[in-house]
Amino acid sequence: MEQSGLFKDNSAADRYLLRNCRIYDGSGQGCYPGEILIREGRIAAIGRDIKAEACEVIDMKDMAVAPGFIDIHRHADLQPFHWPDSGCELMQGITTMISGNCGFSPFPLLEERMNACKEFVEPLLGRLPEKAVEWTDFDSFLQAIRKKELNVNQGTLVGNGILRVAVNGTGDGPVPDRKMRQIEERLKEALQHGAFGLSMGLMYTPECYYSEEELGRICKVAAAYGAVITVHLRGEGSMADASVREVLRLCRSTGVHFHISHLKAAGRDNWGPPFEKILDLLYEARLEGLPVTWDAYPYEAGSTTLTTLLPPWALAGGTEKILERLRDTRCRQRILADLGKRQSSWDNLVYATGWDRVTLLSGTKAAQIGKNIGELARENGVPPEEMCLDILLEDACETGIAFFHMDERDVRKVIGLKETAVISDSIYSQQGFTHPRSTGTYPKFIQEYVNGRKDFTMEEAIRKCTSLPAEYMGIRDRGRICAGYYADIIAFRPEEFVSRSTYEKPGELPAGMKYVFVNGRPAVRQGNIVRLDAGRYLTKERESNDNR
Repeated sequence: MEQSGLFKDNSAADRYLLRNCRIYDGSGQGCYPGEILIREGRIAAIGRDIKAEACEVIDMKDMAVAPGFIDIHRHADLQPFHWPDSGCELMQGITTMISGNCGFSPFPLLEERMNACKEFVEPLLGRLPEKAVEWTDFDSFLQAIRKKELNVNQGTLVGNGILRVAVNGTGDGPVPDRKMRQIEERLKEALQHGAFGLSMGLMYTPECYYSEEELGRICKVAAAYGAVITVHLRGEGSMADASVREVLRLCRSTGVHFHISHLKAAGRDNWGPPFEKILDLLYEARLEGLPVTWDAYPYEAGSTTLTTLLPPWALAGGTEKILERLRDTRCRQRILADLGKRQSSWDNLVYATGWDRVTLLSGTKAAQIGKNIGELARENGVPPEEMCLDILLEDACETGIAFFHMDERDVRKVIGLKETAVISDSIYSQQGFTHPRSTGTYPKFIQEYVNGRKDFTMEEAIRKCTSLPAEYMGIRDRGRICAGYYADIIAFRPEEFVSRSTYEKPGELPAGMKYVFVNGRPAVRQGNIVRLDAGRYLTKERESNDNR
């Protein structure tokens, strides 16, 4: 998470005139030449030969000038606490990001279940700060994070998984009605205080234990507040069809806007025609008028924890229970048997994809990092399923992986849909970045899809990274170059804007981003980060309704 040439911007100006701009305004329409006047944090005027006094004039000759990219799926919840000097967001043009995805947010936390809450969120979000015990709800989390300097704008969803863990623990089975009402009330509180919506991570425990009826109760609360629900599907492989149909049923019965996170086809058997059927299903739903949208990232590998490959029954009760089962001979044999065959009630993606496509990104043994489990199994003379369980025991279930379970043709197909917003799905780790998407998503997208294969015009590509995600999340006055909007603006030379991150060196910052304005203040000048405090913590404005 290294910065690139950080120096302090001592400019006191709050007015900037950007000249010789080639403006891509975020609408998807054709670019046009012009000038942009920034005043007091907003875009004051767009035109030709703008007359303005007491302005700093900046020449944008030969640069594409666009709205800052809006990453609506970034696990950066704790970035201001642990990685405040991170430059990777700014250097790839991100000016706004939404966290709290896949059912994980660092709130609410209850003292009586603090250990369970930590075990749930920390493998994905990083260690909770010591003062996290004060975050009983979203409002108290807001008070804490607004004391921090933010390099870019940030907002959050409330995680459906942590809601359940905080109220009901990590067990399986139905949630008692009394506790369901508590979950509903805590969701209402978060939405009233400005959470952008609710995120579901139905693949993860303990959310995978929810019945569709229980989810319907939660959906109705979100619908009453006009909130979006983002969803990590129960299954993204052989269960993808059933998982999408479940979402569509909930959408149809509650009217809530469902946004499918990182839409993909996982596992060899699901590549190609099966994935096309999923896309057809979604288009039929949209023709029906259902509010269903989605996003994707331009990589063939996802990133998660090794525990997610285990059968759901083995994950109930949290980390200590999982470790007990891994040590118990009978339970261990059952897990090994489940991993070695196709399943009908859960997605056994590693069976469909292969252990050679599961690469370790973090762990206690440095020599293993960067190797795949099939390779390690052969080196140690054991079956890969045994190798997986041994690694989990050694790492106390905190192993991070890259899972190459997608086909490049399917990735290109979903990215190519006009309804697809581009995201990074970045994970921040105490060991550093572990997937190149954290530092390279947006330059990779421009480099490959616009400059390389020419799947999109630059105008279309910019829309998928700006106004489209803003629309999906209900982010106001951002995502467009438009008079009156906040001056979140980037400038780069398209041919020079490239990703330099790889799976071997995922922390490498991209090249080519020349200027970044966040809320009208220069955060990057001439390719150098000059300030890391121009961002704001955003909340969703909602009309009050006493009947809710």
